[in-house]
Amino acid sequence: MAAHERLQLDFIDGLRALAALYIVFHHCFVVADYSPPGLSFFEHGHDVVAVFIAISGFCLALPLAQQGDWKLQTRRFFRRRARRILPPYFATLVFALLIALAWSYRSYPQDHAGVRITWLSVVSHIFLFQNWIPADVFTLDGPLWSIAVECQIYLVFPLLVLLWRRTGKWAALLITFVVAHGLLYLVHHRGSVNFLFLFSEGVLGAELAFSNQCKRWLGPGILLCLIGYLLTDQYRRDIFTGLGIGLLMTYLVQNREHWGNRLLGWKPLAWIGTFSYSIYLLHSFFQVLVHRWAFSAGVKSLTESRSAMLALMVFLVSPIAVVASYGFHLLFERPFINQARKRAEERFAPGTVLSAITAQVELRP
Repeated sequence: MAAHERLQLDFIDGLRALAALYIVFHHCFVVADYSPPGLSFFEHGHDVVAVFIAISGFCLALPLAQQGDWKLQTRRFFRRRARRILPPYFATLVFALLIALAWSYRSYPQDHAGVRITWLSVVSHIFLFQNWIPADVFTLDGPLWSIAVECQIYLVFPLLVLLWRRTGKWAALLITFVVAHGLLYLVHHRGSVNFLFLFSEGVLGAELAFSNQCKRWLGPGILLCLIGYLLTDQYRRDIFTGLGIGLLMTYLVQNREHWGNRLLGWKPLAWIGTFSYSIYLLHSFFQVLVHRWAFSAGVKSLTESRSAMLALMVFLVSPIAVVASYGFHLLFERPFINQARKRAEERFAPGTVLSAITAQVELRP
């Protein structure tokens, strides 16, 4: 596979889009405090965070697996990750603090959801360790805790790559499992350190993508992961989620003509995936603030009907949040991505997609 082809894995942006939109709808149900019968599928937000982590491991390891030597330019890696992740994160944090100041004048210092904030809350978010403080995990902006987890994984990624190169994939995966889950129980399940292993499962998927090893077992492996996911508890479910997504991405890289590539690489879906990070960061502000407004304004049609509140969140607030997230992306995310990524975004842009469709129609007899 040529180097430029690696950027044409449109299904990855499709996966990101589906994951981000799932989180948006998941939080609609959480904010409305209502889960209609038959829609319990949207109760698994934690599992989708695991999907994001596995995708991250896959994407970061893909160029290393493609080269085959597993040599990482550490300084360049940290510089590029910081430039890609931190500007939108800190823009969101500033937005959250401004909202907190606007609310706090009424009584005690509080964030947009009414949760008390302290100096420790602010400092932990600035230095990205809020996931280790139970009282502050979801303050200021709930989704930010997972960005802290991912940044902490980035810090140990060079060590993971070194381990991968020195011991091979299976030994590295086993060592990562022991370390991550040993720490998980040692710190009493704080910090979400089990995500380190899920990240490693994504790395495994990247290596298998450029190898014929296990090729015949990818399909059965994905099926077994799905069965394991359905039959196990949360912590084991995380493991099956990370491995299943890693194997799925491996399968789609090796089978470029598979219908799954066409489905997940559908241009409008892939376009949403290009600003999924902004959607993930921003959407909950709109949902929570509208919910608080409804109660403070005494809108009985919403406060006395959870189904009406859910409908408002799903059909009005969430679309507005997604549109606003694209504007946020243009201001605080896109200026910091590299040129190759910008070219990929341009291929998915609505105007480009519409032009391509029009051209195809005009060519038809």
